[in-house]
Amino acid sequence: MNNYKSHLIYEFLQYVDFHNIVIFTLFLHSTYVTQSLNVRIFQLMKHYHSKMIDEIIRFKSTSFNKQNFLAFFISLRVKIFIESNI
Repeated sequence: MNNYKSHLIYEFLQYVDFHNIVIFTLFLHSTYVTQSLNVRIFQLMKHYHSKMIDEIIRFKSTSFNKQNFLAFFISLRVKIFIESNI
């Protein structure tokens, strides 16, 4: 998140503290530096999601629901969030 003042309101800081969430602040208007990270990750997600849809259609599976997607997404994270991509 950038260092914009409205992002650092007291209630938000209490929430992250209570849930042991670590926040990282960036200088205002500097998030463009990290944008290329988003592009790579989402490009890979799109690729693997398309591949999954193709397999579902090929095998004529009609029972694709939230649970199936969650199982797929977990396996997708293992493929995508590796050191060379981050």
